[in-house]
Amino acid sequence: MGTYKLPSSVLFCPHCGSENNAQATSCFICRQALAQNITSLAAIQPLLKQRYRIVGLVGRGGMGAVYKAADIELGNRLVAVKEMMLRGLNPREEAEAIRDFKREALMLAGLQHPHLPRIYDHFLEIGHWYLVMDFIAGETLEDYLRRMPGHKLPFEEVVDYGIQLCTVLDYLHTRQPPIIFRDLKPANIMRGAEGHLYLIDFGIARHFKPGQARDTVAFGSPGYAAPEQYGQTQTTPRSDIYNLGAILHQMLTGRDPAQTPFFFTSLPPEMEATGIQKLLANMLSLQMQNRPFSVAAVKQALQYTAARVPTSQALMLRIQAPSMPKTFKASQSVGTLISTYAEHGNWISEAVWSPNGQQIASASYDGSVQVWNAFTVKQIALYRQKRLKILGRPHINAVAWSPNGREFAAASDNKIVEIWDVANGKTRFTHHGYADSVRSVSWAPDLRKLASAGGNKTHVWNAGHGKTITTQSTSRDIIQDVAWSPNSKYLAIASLLQVVHIFEISTQLEFLLKTTYSNHTGPIQAVAWAPDGIRIASAADDKTIQIWNALTGNHLLTYTAHDTTIKAITWSPDGKSIASAGHDGTIQIWDTLTGNHIFTFRKHNGSVYTVDWSPDGEYIASGGADNIVHIWRAL
Repeated sequence: MGTYKLPSSVLFCPHCGSENNAQATSCFICRQALAQNITSLAAIQPLLKQRYRIVGLVGRGGMGAVYKAADIELGNRLVAVKEMMLRGLNPREEAEAIRDFKREALMLAGLQHPHLPRIYDHFLEIGHWYLVMDFIAGETLEDYLRRMPGHKLPFEEVVDYGIQLCTVLDYLHTRQPPIIFRDLKPANIMRGAEGHLYLIDFGIARHFKPGQARDTVAFGSPGYAAPEQYGQTQTTPRSDIYNLGAILHQMLTGRDPAQTPFFFTSLPPEMEATGIQKLLANMLSLQMQNRPFSVAAVKQALQYTAARVPTSQALMLRIQAPSMPKTFKASQSVGTLISTYAEHGNWISEAVWSPNGQQIASASYDGSVQVWNAFTVKQIALYRQKRLKILGRPHINAVAWSPNGREFAAASDNKIVEIWDVANGKTRFTHHGYADSVRSVSWAPDLRKLASAGGNKTHVWNAGHGKTITTQSTSRDIIQDVAWSPNSKYLAIASLLQVVHIFEISTQLEFLLKTTYSNHTGPIQAVAWAPDGIRIASAADDKTIQIWNALTGNHLLTYTAHDTTIKAITWSPDGKSIASAGHDGTIQIWDTLTGNHIFTFRKHNGSVYTVDWSPDGEYIASGGADNIVHIWRAL
């Protein structure tokens, strides 16, 4: 979300927040006197919720505005603050507006994807509702198109954007229940650095309801909205496919579909060989049943279309993964090695994907954390802890990215956790308080909290200033792993005494024990939450991975194909598969519902200590005793 300078011709009322002409002496809404020096929300309410300092105006619409703000509780991290004003609404309209605003907040809070902004807070203040989310530096796709010659883009760039949008729509459509965006248009798409796209407005998104005949209200934007969005029937994922087809057509031709709804001209003759014309004709069919069955099918068709055009191949590689080696082909099968990173001088203790799916942060017993591009293997940053007088460099045991990808936390034998800023290479602060090596660290999805464990202590602490919020101790036990639930409400703590405890971190910032799972017969090495926030997978020395209900403790499934201790586990983003790694030197992929084995990766020489699934579900990173990290094709 880029910013623009506040217009000098605008005054905001300090009483109701309404926008007025700069020469006005009283507010045209509430009739209260206006101070001539009030030119922005920053002057009216410089600090929202005593936390968010308004920096500038991003955009304004009929129902409110979006502001750029600094979160002073988290080191002046930049956020976007979406404001909804209730002026001019009758009681029924006001109630509906508040309901829809809260629904948007709750819907976004449950989503996590590289092409979606994350939501951090929502609240009521000075008569307005506010939603706090990621600040995205860039411009809308609408503004970007407006600047381009003929308001259109090169074929390769259109395919790139189409595949990005398919990726995030497929994520939304495969939620349970499916989420239909319903208002896909250039104005609701942000274009960030290097052409990375984000969906930014979920104001009319809705859950698909099987059996419902039609939507309660007709919603969408003329030209982009499918016929069923005008009240004919219920919107489905195929409605979003129509919206996407309209955008692709606009980017290729420069024609605004709002000018001639439901009528789309043929593409230029030079595009005929690509097959894109036939794909768009299917996507833009007025009969919903004639459109592609799923957005995943559209993505596959776009990939095939791009591959048929020689000039598109280089960009196609970048689409699949930023800066991917030129040798990669989209048709490669599971287990295909994409890249190998071999710059560490000792065992790899952990290797994790950045939230945008482009970089890896790998921690090692050589005392370093190295950040590098997963596909070019070019090192971006190198972090080393200070040497100990006796032991030399302390082992780095664990690393966790911040949800916004700007920092990571590194836990070590030095009995500390350090927060490191990737951009400037500096340590922001150090968290102390352990008598033993820190074995695990987990950053809560809400960005505000971290949990770390060393010896028999687990600390929950503030990500902004590093101070401990609350502590949990266990007698005669060693904590091996900690993991936050997707909603940042629960913390799983796995121990060498064969148990996993699920604690709720209460509003009073206390550990409240919710569940204890004790079905393992050996020390537990790793624990991981499913994306649904309900299932837990735990791995142990008893050669098993067990899946169970985190809220009830009920056992669901046991996987027993490993020959030795399992050291690491990771869920696929869709929750359907798990990759597990251990001392047997293999990574095994298996089905989380049936336990059926799917694939075994055997290219490591020695024990595998870490495995992580990329956010888009396309790749897996693994590392271990051979001092290297492999990036390879997932399912």
